[in-house]
Amino acid sequence: MRQIETADIREAQRKRRQLILSVFMIVILLGSTAGYAISLIGDNSSTGTVGNEPYFDGSSWIVPYGGGGFRLASSPDEARTVSVSEDITSARFQGATVYLSSESDAISQTLTSVLSVFATRVQKACYGSCEDQDLPEKGCQDNVILWKPGEQRAVYTNQSCVIIEGDIVAVDAFLYRMLGYR
Repeated sequence: MRQIETADIREAQRKRRQLILSVFMIVILLGSTAGYAISLIGDNSSTGTVGNEPYFDGSSWIVPYGGGGFRLASSPDEARTVSVSEDITSARFQGATVYLSSESDAISQTLTSVLSVFATRVQKACYGSCEDQDLPEKGCQDNVILWKPGEQRAVYTNQSCVIIEGDIVAVDAFLYRMLGYR
């Protein structure tokens, strides 16, 4: 049988439980705050980030944007060697459907990963006519990004088209410009 408890005894037990729970919650709060602060310090020192500048994480270049970041293959210095049209900004693609014409899946994936943040839709398409693929045929009156492989590197516009000539460095130069790092 249980012993009869007085109101004073019950009140003392309730206060003791409340004190234990409060101390436990404060320890969790302080521990999580300290852990988060330590993780931030560790991230900055290991990656060498300075503010919002792109940084190398050991395998690729991370371009900070909107609380996250995009992975690019080329350094900002290497991308600066590519001639890029001045009128390329993210506003050009904001809320629009963007069509990609590229024979390289790697190039398409790199472009799509960044463009999908701004555009309502990113879709593969053919520039001009295409008989061997089941893709929509688009021209420079549409919002087309056309990648042409080649030795020369350049990024320029023609009506609503953005033409990227060259390799992944030219693609990264276009993305650096679009994200405001050039």
